[in-house]
Amino acid sequence: MLMRPVRGFTLIEILLVIAIIAALLSILIPNYMHARAQSQLRACESNMKTMATAIETMAAKEGSYMPGGAAGFRQWHTNIMKYMKSMPTCPTCNQHYRMEFSPNYDSYTIYCGANVANHEACGLEAGYPQYSPSCGLIERSLE
Repeated sequence: MLMRPVRGFTLIEILLVIAIIAALLSILIPNYMHARAQSQLRACESNMKTMATAIETMAAKEGSYMPGGAAGFRQWHTNIMKYMKSMPTCPTCNQHYRMEFSPNYDSYTIYCGANVANHEACGLEAGYPQYSPSCGLIERSLE
C-alpha cells in the first residue's frame, strides 16, 4: 500500500497571506476610525439639537430662556429636565454640554463638552460644534 505524503502550506504561502491581510487592514482601519469619529460628531450635534428643542419648548411655556433671570440660573437644570428624559453627554468625551446665556437671557449658546479638541479627528477646532438659536449648528474647521 502506497502512502501519499501529507502536504501542508509552505512558509512562503503563509507569509504571503499574512502580508495581504496586513495590507488590507492598513487600508481599512483609518477609514473605520474616521467613520467612527464622524458618527460621534453627528451624535453630538443631534444631542445639541435635542437640548435646543427642549430649551425652546421651555421658553415658549415659561416665557423666557431663564425663568427668574439670574436668580433662576440654579434652577435652570431642574426646569430643562421637565422637557428631557436625561441630560445628554458628548459621545466623544462623556461630559455634559455647557450653556452660555446672553446678559439679558434672551439668547444662548450650547458648547460641546469641556472646550477641548473633542472632535479634532473630524477636523474641528476645540469647543466646536456649537449651537445657537440665531445661527443654528456651528462647525469651525481646523483648515
